[in-house]
Amino acid sequence: MKKKDIVFDIINKLSKNEKRFFRLYANLYSSNKNKNYMVLFDVLDKLRTYDKAEIIKKTQPHFPSSKLPAIKRYLKEQLFQALHLFYRNEQAQIEKLDQLSIVEVLKTKKQWSEAQKILDTLEKKSLVKEDFSNLFDIYTQQIWLAEIVDNRNADTFTQINQKYELYLEKIDALKEFIQIKKIHNNIRILHYYPHPKHKEVLSSLENIYQQNFANQSKRKFKSVLGEYYFLHAEYMVREYVHSDYDRKANILKKMIQLIKSNPEIFPKKISTYIALVNLCQVYLQNKQKENFYTAMQELEELSTHNKEMPNNVLLYWKYLRYLEFYQTFPQESLDEKLIEKIKEVLNKKSLNWNISQKHAIQFAIGRCYFIRKQFDMAKASLDDIFISSKLSSKDYYYFSARLLYILCFLESKLFSLAQRELLSLRRKLERDNFNLELYIPILNSLNLILKDQINNKPIEPQLKHLQTFLNKEEYQIFHLRKISFLVYWINSKIEN
Repeated sequence: MKKKDIVFDIINKLSKNEKRFFRLYANLYSSNKNKNYMVLFDVLDKLRTYDKAEIIKKTQPHFPSSKLPAIKRYLKEQLFQALHLFYRNEQAQIEKLDQLSIVEVLKTKKQWSEAQKILDTLEKKSLVKEDFSNLFDIYTQQIWLAEIVDNRNADTFTQINQKYELYLEKIDALKEFIQIKKIHNNIRILHYYPHPKHKEVLSSLENIYQQNFANQSKRKFKSVLGEYYFLHAEYMVREYVHSDYDRKANILKKMIQLIKSNPEIFPKKISTYIALVNLCQVYLQNKQKENFYTAMQELEELSTHNKEMPNNVLLYWKYLRYLEFYQTFPQESLDEKLIEKIKEVLNKKSLNWNISQKHAIQFAIGRCYFIRKQFDMAKASLDDIFISSKLSSKDYYYFSARLLYILCFLESKLFSLAQRELLSLRRKLERDNFNLELYIPILNSLNLILKDQINNKPIEPQLKHLQTFLNKEEYQIFHLRKISFLVYWINSKIEN
């Protein structure tokens, strides 16, 4: 494992504007006539990977290697100072700290009224944003000012008590918010449990639902943030238990309404975008085609004007939802132009796709082709996954992609290839000891189905057996997300 260097890492992640500002800052503020730290900055800026020997070699003409640690420490301090200045008007927290620092200076000069004006302005901004930590700092300063002024009287102490009441009110709101965030985080912890523990997960989520969300539709909240995270927590629970699609859609619409109504609390469009992405998925799960179109149109508009999220993330969710639409509605003609455009975009290096994003989209394309019985096209899309990278059995789409591959061979009557793939997948899973409780029964059933097909025997009994297994409550969310194509295939075979 390569050793990390914080100074090199910071410089490596600076934008062009940040680097330009740092050079200007160094020229204006530095008292170091030789500017050795700028020599080090330039050397680190040109390196692609951290190489101490190369750094010493490049800086040797300017200063001895014995001074390198001290110069690097000074460079780090200057980087922090410059970035503080660069972001002071963009980052609310930095601005608040600067303003409170000015208040401290004004207090030493006994400029009470001027200090109070700054605190009053900060208080108004923090109240609008529900920034509780800021409010507590501000209230503490305001109470301190009220207690030390020379003309203290009954009115002064009445004002102090009013501030204490506000303080207590915001503490109550913060306590509620923290309690909701704990529930929210407990649900997220359960999301990361492996599938063999789904029974325990579902039991835990059912308890969380009963304790926190059952009969809570008329609950009043002490903060907008508290309500937002409560809604999001309920949505996550309903992904697993009490999955009422209309309720899930209403939760997401309420979240979007809260975001749009409170731009000071939710200044970034990313919150709306994520809620819309989930809303589109809910409409698909409930097969509400027109609602899906409406939500996707809003998602498209938001994507066009969104500069907060990388383009690959925006395109990833948009294309994934469109591909899920064609899976959900197999009777819809597949838009080949869209597929070609997606493939073209996937090959653009400038978008910096990560491998998981590419796998998800390639898998979704293969799934669409499979459902339309275009098995060669489905295999070609899956080949892009298997040939381009070595997948681990623990990769999210590993089992799903290989299972789809097997079904393509089976449907193409390439039984020997299907058998070989089945055996290979089984051995891989057993060797890695990964999710055997869920995966092996599926593979066993498919193996029996394959044998019956080879021997021209009816496959319906085995299909129904596999259908019953997948209909177990603990596996519902799994096949909804990852192997819905298998459920579709089983149902279509039984119907025919």
